[in-house]
Amino acid sequence: MKCKLKGYWYDKSLRKCLTCGWNGTGSNPNTCIDCIALTKTCRKCNAGLRLVNNECVACDSSCSKCKDDGSCDLCAPGYWKDGSNCITCEEGCLDCDFDTKTCRSCKDLYRLEDVTQKCVKCPDNCFNCDSTGKCLECSLNSYYVPETQLCQKTVSDFCGEYSLSDGKCVNCLAYSYFDQNTSICVPYSENCLDVDEQKVCISCKGKTYLNG
Repeated sequence: MKCKLKGYWYDKSLRKCLTCGWNGTGSNPNTCIDCIALTKTCRKCNAGLRLVNNECVACDSSCSKCKDDGSCDLCAPGYWKDGSNCITCEEGCLDCDFDTKTCRSCKDLYRLEDVTQKCVKCPDNCFNCDSTGKCLECSLNSYYVPETQLCQKTVSDFCGEYSLSDGKCVNCLAYSYFDQNTSICVPYSENCLDVDEQKVCISCKGKTYLNG
């Protein structure tokens, strides 16, 4: 009896179709898409794998699709093809073209320069910027300064939300309070659960208690 679907072989003892790649010895299923039922061996592997001694093994990490001899047909993102080999794109480049030695798209924190088609780092504290270098999105714990068109890093590590206009803290994280004198968030004392208007601890966490 033969299995109707490709990627399966018929096991006479179990009287059912088993996935190619599973031969009862612990081989990883779903790696093989075509196999020989009589010998329980694979003859064609899934994408990203190649056939070595009737077993499916992974292509090189730089390659998305490879031949059984190890040569690469399609490079992984971040690599360009040089003959049968994959070479890392230039710094900051997500997808590149080997023939023109240029980049098609850049990673986060980088921008694609129009003239050179190379990836250049965005300004400090900027997560995403346009081709001219103007910041479109600031990094975490940073805010945009319209006058300079740059992102400025905030000074508090306990702030949960900042004002986009001046970078001042709008909401402090749990177990911290806003200090009017310094305009930053200050954490409660150790094991403190809540404070009063004078910022004195009035209740404790867990099995701890107020002393005095």
